[in-house]
Amino acid sequence: MPLIWYNNGQWKRTIVYRDEIPHDFPQPTDVIENFINYQVPPEKLSVLAKFDGSIIVEKTKGEVSSRCEIEAANFTALNVINHIVIGKLNSEKAREVLCKVMSAYMMNRPAPYAEAFQFDVSTEEKFDKDIVMIAD
Repeated sequence: MPLIWYNNGQWKRTIVYRDEIPHDFPQPTDVIENFINYQVPPEKLSVLAKFDGSIIVEKTKGEVSSRCEIEAANFTALNVINHIVIGKLNSEKAREVLCKVMSAYMMNRPAPYAEAFQFDVSTEEKFDKDIVMIAD
């Protein structure tokens, strides 16, 4: 059974899983998942999937989460996906940026992307309810 915290720090929700999920990018295993309110345009979904399989987009909920080994990697991944969404990075360059930031962080060098959001994160729920296609 996972442990779940709500509205902890800058996160909407944090889940720590008992069982590791094997994942080699950028480090082996995923155990912590951090969530934020964030809307991803549908045309960016495949780019995010190419960037990192541990980025989870909940379009209807208006949430994005990152699952990794440490919280700093989740900050980094979510900062990087913001750059993908706004068109500053493609998936290949985003992977390079994530690795560079995490390497700096692990060597105790300045790594702002690993420490806090570099964009405004909404505290407001923004559901994407879509449209009704089947009437009563």
